[in-house]
Amino acid sequence: MYLQEQGILETRKDDVDEINAIMLSMIPGDVKTYMSCDTLSNSNNCGAFRDMEPPELLHSLKISGLPNHCLELKVGAPIILLKNLNQLIGLYNGTRLVVTKIEDRVVQAKVISWSKVGEMVLIPQIDLTPSNLLDLQIRRR
Repeated sequence: MYLQEQGILETRKDDVDEINAIMLSMIPGDVKTYMSCDTLSNSNNCGAFRDMEPPELLHSLKISGLPNHCLELKVGAPIILLKNLNQLIGLYNGTRLVVTKIEDRVVQAKVISWSKVGEMVLIPQIDLTPSNLLDLQIRRR
């Protein structure tokens, strides 16, 4: 399969977002948009970020290792996992998949990399918290 052997390397998140939008527009079908739910994990201990309560401020943050607040997917779109979900069935950080079905709270996808190529898996809503931030403990679902 073509997507198993191809990739685009980019250093800036803004460029990645633009390339993703262009590539998604080339795939036929309807777009499903997922909006994140962002919270500060320890809002009492967040130092200078303590007053960052309006959700719009949290939604506007583009942080390495987290998807954007607005995530658009289509059936047939390639995706990459950002977190180890289940190592026993081959769902590691960096696993490449292709979306096969989109629901409100789960995405079905076919694995196209590593040892579990061809297996169908379900990707649920998950909470991601980047570990490389100083005082800010944001959690994005």
